[in-house]
Amino acid sequence: MVAALSWRRHFGEGFAMSLPKIVSLLALTFVAAGSVAACAADTSSADEGDVVSGEDALSASTFACQDDSDCVAVDKGGCCPDGTEVAVNKSKTKSYAKSAVCKSKSHICPQHRVLETRVAQCNFATKKCEMVQPADISCGGFIKHAHNCPDGYLCLHDGNPDRGGHCEAQ
Repeated sequence: MVAALSWRRHFGEGFAMSLPKIVSLLALTFVAAGSVAACAADTSSADEGDVVSGEDALSASTFACQDDSDCVAVDKGGCCPDGTEVAVNKSKTKSYAKSAVCKSKSHICPQHRVLETRVAQCNFATKKCEMVQPADISCGGFIKHAHNCPDGYLCLHDGNPDRGGHCEAQ
């Protein structure tokens, strides 16, 4: 009360009445800044934190492959399924699905759907299944571990059939 009286004495009655407005404006500024920081926070590592275990925690055999036919595309799972797929070994689809179950009871999901155009393929260098765009597949040719194009795509060569070509939509 004494502080309010001294404010009035030094700055006048009008300033003392606007002091609560200034305090509320500052409080609103801090709340808004906190909200912006929360919305701008990097959630890429946390958005799938509700999954029982991530790709790193799964056994290596879940993604292991020797040939393209070992790999299949399955739903990524998690708490917010959006159409994104992941490539896994065809004999490990059930274990992957169990590991990708959402354990969170309450969460907010973005309202979007991914049109998945990638296909499952074996990366012969890493011996792991991965998702690849058909246009990025090096197909055919007289090379070890040549990939085939998925259905609806043709393998086009640039003049030298010994080298791999690229997949192009029919």
